[in-house]
Amino acid sequence: MLMINLIILFGLIMNLVKFIFKNMYILISLLSLEYISLLMYWLMSMNLAYFGSEMYYLLYFLIMMTCEGVLGLSLMIVLSFSHSVNFMKWYNSSSC
Repeated sequence: MLMINLIILFGLIMNLVKFIFKNMYILISLLSLEYISLLMYWLMSMNLAYFGSEMYYLLYFLIMMTCEGVLGLSLMIVLSFSHSVNFMKWYNSSSC
């Protein structure tokens, strides 16, 4: 159990590093955020099952993950329609 949690935490940290330093495209950033959410869900489910706690927290977390994914995709669609580009570095330089 401890080894699996360490593997999940390692994947979570590596994906956070990837999200912070390699955020060139919006879709890649959204996929990275979804993978972080998936790893957090897996870690929470394993820990809640191990400690024998209630699983209602996982349902709330799944609802929040779904809302985050829908919001991210809708923002990507709005940005693609308004600027017609998916390149994230362009948004940072155009705001100055």
